[in-house]
Amino acid sequence: LSSTIIAPQQERGLLIAYVYSLLLAISHSVDSIDNLAAVFIPATPFVFQRDIVITNLTALADALEADAPDEKFKLFVEACSSKTNVETQRKTRVKWFGKALMPALI
Repeated sequence: LSSTIIAPQQERGLLIAYVYSLLLAISHSVDSIDNLAAVFIPATPFVFQRDIVITNLTALADALEADAPDEKFKLFVEACSSKTNVETQRKTRVKWFGKALMPALI
């Protein structure tokens, strides 16, 4: 699953820099992690819809690369701006990656 998601994005910094947060979101989506229950609630059952996930991850990558990102991605962009190991920022990234894994466009 993770290689399917990561492969199309390899040339962009998004998934390389934040792969830990993405892997937490994937793990929580596939098999609920108690510590992440307050961060986001995964779809049940988890259904991987590749085209939607790639579109969502691309939207997140575009927001990070944009000079003026869409306002709806403001919290994600701020969480990715620095201090990648701070818990609150990591939870925000996991939440957004969790949204990206849902079977709906973000």
